[in-house]
Amino acid sequence: MSDSHPYDWAVIGPPLGVWRTVLGSASVLMADTLTIAADGTGSLDMRSAFRGNESVALVWRHLSPGFMQIVPLYDELEPAAITEDLWEPINYLASWQQTDSADHEPVLKNQHRDDFWTLVGALQLVARA
Repeated sequence: MSDSHPYDWAVIGPPLGVWRTVLGSASVLMADTLTIAADGTGSLDMRSAFRGNESVALVWRHLSPGFMQIVPLYDELEPAAITEDLWEPINYLASWQQTDSADHEPVLKNQHRDDFWTLVGALQLVARA
């Protein structure tokens, strides 16, 4: 058996593509979709049966394997106005996750928690950019 993980490329980075939270059957009620584009931009699309849909533009930078930073562009924040203290750090790794609907799914998650960034769960690749 190989020690490689299908998302090793995303940890080496950057994790370009469209990623969705892995929530098992709870994904019927809510899900987050994170898009990481090659030009340093992206978006976070949040869907919830309770709060509806929301989309936020973002910028990102990948600094080293397993370490990236994101700034959500809330309140019409312009990329030119971003200061160092606004960059939110993400230490992440490739792992496996079990849900109520699958035994062994590949995911990206924070190093010390079972979610990714501040999202509701770990991420699974939807489409690679």
